[in-house]
Amino acid sequence: FSPNGNGQNEILRINLTDPVTGIDVSISYSIIIFDRYGSQVFEAQNASSGDVWDGIWEGKEAPKGTYFYIMKYVIDGGEETTEKGWIQLIR
Repeated sequence: FSPNGNGQNEILRINLTDPVTGIDVSISYSIIIFDRYGSQVFEAQNASSGDVWDGIWEGKEAPKGTYFYIMKYVIDGGEETTEKGWIQLIR
């Protein structure tokens, strides 16, 4: 995502639409985002909106680069799933 003020991809978002059916799903999740050194830069608990992170860390713009996440989520009341991965923040 690229929170650079141009109005496009300003916020890291989770797609709340099933890619197979195209139907919106009900999801609740928690996410922790880390920088490349393993320091936590963001955390959201019990989130239900698709909007996740705006790239702000400790009141300042987080530097561009690769960030890593651990996300736990439940879709439509099903079983909890954990995913780990990376995101690229571009300025």
